[in-house]
Amino acid sequence: MVFIIQQRVADEILNLNTELIAEAGRDDLTGLMNRRCWAERVTEWEQTHPNAASSMLYMDIDRFKYLNDPFGYDVGDQALIGFADVLKQSLPEHALMA
Repeated sequence: MVFIIQQRVADEILNLNTELIAEAGRDDLTGLMNRRCWAERVTEWEQTHPNAASSMLYMDIDRFKYLNDPFGYDVGDQALIGFADVLKQSLPEHALMA
């Protein structure tokens, strides 16, 4: 009986750790990977697919302060969420977005 309870506790701790690691690698607002997680995944991809062709697209939202300053952070947050949603819908499921 004690072993079964200990195993359940150990399984729950493992599940929580897995969730925590996944959550730590995501931006709370957009759900996209954060920079650290993205860099780790790119390194992993390069190591497991050394001869594979790949592309990188870097985007920056210029003059974002002109949205945030007059309209507030809530509006800026909604713009970032919308931008992230467009990326998620437009890029392949296997794309690494951060």
